[in-house]
Amino acid sequence: MLELIATEGAVGHTTISESLGIPKSTASSLLKSLLTAGYILRGEDRKFTLAPRVLRLSEGFHAQRQWLPPLLPLLDRLRDETAETVFLMERRGPNRVIMARRLVSEGLSFTVPVGDIAPLSGTAGGHALCRPDEIPLDAQGNPEPVQRSPSGVNFAPSAIVPGVSSFAVALRVPRDVPPLAFSVAMPEARLTPEIRVGIEAALVGIRDAAEKILGTYSTA
Repeated sequence: MLELIATEGAVGHTTISESLGIPKSTASSLLKSLLTAGYILRGEDRKFTLAPRVLRLSEGFHAQRQWLPPLLPLLDRLRDETAETVFLMERRGPNRVIMARRLVSEGLSFTVPVGDIAPLSGTAGGHALCRPDEIPLDAQGNPEPVQRSPSGVNFAPSAIVPGVSSFAVALRVPRDVPPLAFSVAMPEARLTPEIRVGIEAALVGIRDAAEKILGTYSTA
């Protein structure tokens, strides 16, 4: 419910009920709880918006991941250098989690949201987070096709969103930081050999800068 309000802005009771596929009585109960807790506000038009209190959730999340804020400027840089939608993701068990993203005004018409959890298969980002002995499988149980450049950049057509190509590079991280990867997603129709070279170079530069921040950079 909080995600819906965050995405849609001011929304009414009926819209919330229909969008979430829950009875109006259930929506009313949940909205009342969120109002009481101070996480949402109700305007004069009886529509609901997020309250400033939700910032505490974000603050607490970032406090538990002190490595994240220093890497966010690099995500901005990656978007600016590639002019494409970019992500920072971490591995959590058998899944990848989108920790942050930066969008472009002209690019993908669909993109996964921050906080999205999905299996490692299906994208270059998931492949980048795999251990050397892991091989993600497709829906038929066959090894997924992925290309890896000499500089360590993974490339694969997305198995999640047709017509999208993705690039990703993993980071060397300290022992107290989860496996991380930067990723770039772009429309397949726009990909050219020159653009591919540029994206791979940008990812390598971002990886090196990130590892310097994390204290794991090595020229070896």
